[in-house]
Amino acid sequence: MVKFEEPELNEISEIQRSLFDLAVTRAQGDVRDCLSRLRELVGASGAFALYFHSGSPVIVSDSIGEQISDYFFERWQGFDREGFFLFSDQELETINRMRRSLGSGVHHENKIGVREEIESTRYFQEAFQPAGMHHVIGMSARLPVGEAVFAFGFAGDEDPGFAGERTEAILNLVLPTFEHAFNALDASSPSAGEVAQSLQQIPCPAALVDGSGAVIHANSFFQDVPNVMGSGEVLRIVGPVLEGCLSSELVLVLGQPVSAFDLSSAAREVGLSTRLIEIARLMVEGKSNRDIAEELGISIHTVRRHVEAVMDRLGVSSRAAVLPALMQRASVFIH
Repeated sequence: MVKFEEPELNEISEIQRSLFDLAVTRAQGDVRDCLSRLRELVGASGAFALYFHSGSPVIVSDSIGEQISDYFFERWQGFDREGFFLFSDQELETINRMRRSLGSGVHHENKIGVREEIESTRYFQEAFQPAGMHHVIGMSARLPVGEAVFAFGFAGDEDPGFAGERTEAILNLVLPTFEHAFNALDASSPSAGEVAQSLQQIPCPAALVDGSGAVIHANSFFQDVPNVMGSGEVLRIVGPVLEGCLSSELVLVLGQPVSAFDLSSAAREVGLSTRLIEIARLMVEGKSNRDIAEELGISIHTVRRHVEAVMDRLGVSSRAAVLPALMQRASVFIH
């Protein structure tokens, strides 16, 4: 039986308290703080968090390379009707389907696959190994769509954190709070009905469309414009998960390009730096993290940090909410 000292129990308690707060703060920075504190507590060399919010995957890394997040986003294709991941890498899809099928729990990789088979996979050779996640223990919470995962990497079979019982014991203590936190965070994602109400506040044609392009909700400007999808500059931003359709987009038709000057004025009101204003502008234009990285000549890891900072500063939890949040702070934003 694993015995814990009082300082360790106090730290576990503080981590649990921070997890409870996630549903309120919805901040990626708070996820990173919980992840980092748990990594230090279990003695892992690196860690990452994977979860889904407002219809979008989120990866938060701590003390590892960018290879895992890059590999994931390059191969992620969405979800099937049962809420399972779809990847272009079949081996990665299989391991994730297996883990989600097991439900919420603490998963030592030795219980999921044979070491030799894991090392032969592309996701290990091209992502986990070069990122520094050689041997992995994680905990996961099954969500209605997708799952939330905290994964911790260790140097090898002889690493005390990997070979002993302590890591699993700590994660099992935290697991109920972890499961509650990410299910509460998932429940806080905007619903289609909430998005429909927000659409009415947008002073340009705007609609929520499903994965097939069918209009689910639209504001009055959108309904009054003939063939609106073919007119003006169209911005497409990831929308919430919809019942019966696991993907959606928020579509806005602008009379002219978004004004960088007006956006800058709005962004400065919330204290965004020049770089973050540039990131916010590209987000509003519907650019993906990879598009932003290529346009600005910076790493996708740096882009994710900047995107996180923009959303945290605006107090929003999804990319779709960035534009309305900025619009509320600018007297003239979209013409």
